[in-house]
Amino acid sequence: MAPRKVDGVDNNFPLGVKTVRMFPIEAIAVGEALAIDTATTTNGMMQHAKLANSADTDGRSLAFGVALEAAGAASTITPILCQVAGLNTAVRVDGTVAVDERLIAGTVDGELVDTDSILVTGSVSLAEGQQIADSAVLGVALTAAAGTGGSETCTAWLLDPLNLAD
Repeated sequence: MAPRKVDGVDNNFPLGVKTVRMFPIEAIAVGEALAIDTATTTNGMMQHAKLANSADTDGRSLAFGVALEAAGAASTITPILCQVAGLNTAVRVDGTVAVDERLIAGTVDGELVDTDSILVTGSVSLAEGQQIADSAVLGVALTAAAGTGGSETCTAWLLDPLNLAD
């Protein structure tokens, strides 16, 4: 079988990891959850990443992947590598995430939370929460959150909810 090619590059990451390259529109750290910036069209529509955040109304609530490379600032020249599927051992999450929970964009830029926390906080209606839980699940936590306040991470299996890597 030929090696799987994603984004024009041989993808030899282990355990079914799939990646895409996107241009950052802001500073991004490794492990942060990303959403597609549909407002920026430089270099072509849908090629720009921003930090995912379910509290924003500008399309940030649908997380598509996790940054594998950091970006110090916005760039229309140098894209960053973003993981959309497979095992990731350093996904930035809220400190309450436990094993086997579904992960979606939280209310902190670049941070994922479990689906139940969106419903409990009252930040969205029950119907909206159910829609988020059913259609925007980025991955499943394989370990509980570990780390200190604001920098917790977990191991997660990313699911490629937007089917970007196929």
